[in-house]
Amino acid sequence: IFSATVSGLIFSGIIAALAGFLASRIVPFFVEYIAGGLFLIFGVIILFLKEPPKMKELFLEAISLENSIIMTLPKILKKGGFMNQKKNYELIDIIRQEKSHSNIFKILINEKKLFYDDINLEPETRQIIDDLAFPKGILKLSFIEAIDILIEKEKAGINAYQFIYDHMKKDHHDEPSFQNMLLTLIDEEKAHMEYFYELKRDYRKITNE
Repeated sequence: IFSATVSGLIFSGIIAALAGFLASRIVPFFVEYIAGGLFLIFGVIILFLKEPPKMKELFLEAISLENSIIMTLPKILKKGGFMNQKKNYELIDIIRQEKSHSNIFKILINEKKLFYDDINLEPETRQIIDDLAFPKGILKLSFIEAIDILIEKEKAGINAYQFIYDHMKKDHHDEPSFQNMLLTLIDEEKAHMEYFYELKRDYRKITNE
């Protein structure tokens, strides 16, 4: 019995020593990668929590763009001499639509629409947001230069709304009312662009510029 007991203790000691040796070799190997992985995961989580969803940024930038057009367009038309009755009616219609667009984006923000959708990870989202930014000092430019900027920003709006629409079609989002609303926004922005192109043509006829 004594011999068996001694043998058992020796054998268990050898196993414990071997296990300790292996642990000292293997565990640090995995711990290094596990620690690195956890650091990366928590870093991404913290970064995501600190930064607002890109779709929120896009909607906020769209609101700012629509409001900037509402504020500057009458002054630009006055500079070009287009504040007659006919043009005023067209101006009123554009301002009404731009206000409607702004209100739509406010509602989307309140609903947190697409805030947690993978559209926020699309690489082109950042550039689309940046393109919506309305430049300062537009009223210091010539009439043609100011109109060209308005056309450029209408194009940026169209690209943004088309981008969202295409993503929803591609990812099989079943939200026909939201998708139809995006198509309406695109059509209205295209009509605004045509109006601005018409203004440029009329201005050049008047001024021979």
